[in-house]
Amino acid sequence: METDVSVIIPTYNRVSFLKEAVESCFEENDDLQVEVVVVDDGSTDGTREWIQGLNDDRITYLRQSENQGAQVARNTGLQTASGDTIKFLDSDDYLYPGVLLEQWRMLTETGADVCYGPIDIVDGTGRIQGRNSNPAVEDLLAGIATGAVSTYPHVFLYQAEMARRGIWQPEVPYHQDTVYALTIAARNPLCVQVDTCVGAHRTHERLRITTQKKQIATSEKIEKKFEYLVDAFQQRRQQSTVSDDVRKEVARGLWQNAHKMAPHDFGRFASMYRQIRNISPNFSPPRSQLLLRMLDRIIGPVLAERIVNPVRTVKLNI
Repeated sequence: METDVSVIIPTYNRVSFLKEAVESCFEENDDLQVEVVVVDDGSTDGTREWIQGLNDDRITYLRQSENQGAQVARNTGLQTASGDTIKFLDSDDYLYPGVLLEQWRMLTETGADVCYGPIDIVDGTGRIQGRNSNPAVEDLLAGIATGAVSTYPHVFLYQAEMARRGIWQPEVPYHQDTVYALTIAARNPLCVQVDTCVGAHRTHERLRITTQKKQIATSEKIEKKFEYLVDAFQQRRQQSTVSDDVRKEVARGLWQNAHKMAPHDFGRFASMYRQIRNISPNFSPPRSQLLLRMLDRIIGPVLAERIVNPVRTVKLNI
């Protein structure tokens, strides 16, 4: 029988969360042929025994002999998945009832390549902390660049052919979800949005690190995200003409990262701004303060940032 949706779940020693993730894929989706592909990245917590005990032929279990990371696990699952559409789901997250059916119907009826929707942010106990609304956007690349569309894996349902045009890159140190979504967005896919909340993304408390280490990590992450956005834009430009509106939105997203970089490395910020102007020559930074807007017009955004940067740097180190 033909499989409508394959849900790919990489996991490593999270059997307690995995149970909820797997069960959520079937809840109120009875009209669909759903396949769940669990890729075990070397768990030692009884994951294999639990899945085998289910004796459910809707669940495909794959085990990597050693811990290779979620990126490799997702690629392994993608090679095995038989569904007409693909969803990625982290093992500590879960879907809401009936969402797969709603997204699948939207893709089927519209012929779109990608369907996405809002997502709840919950804490370790499942209490809702907030929601990413992920509104409808005309261009997915622009939506991701500006942060309008979040890139948690289970936000999206992909046509299988489109999902396989991207690859999860094991060598990427930060923003792995964003990089994959950008590889798809760079291909200018037809996208549709559902208003129904797709599911929940679970946050976990992490150990605190020193302020210095945090700033170094933050600077690296900012720079990497900027580079990934630029690369995705260049891929889009090689494949098709990019409208002025998309250029402006991508530039706005890049500015968000460049502006964050200024207190960490002003020289790098200035270089980032030059790249932004290459993408959108008439770009003007969005400013909430009248004084900064005036300085931008008189002396330019780079010099304006140099004036306010000492204050921002002090605040960053407090």
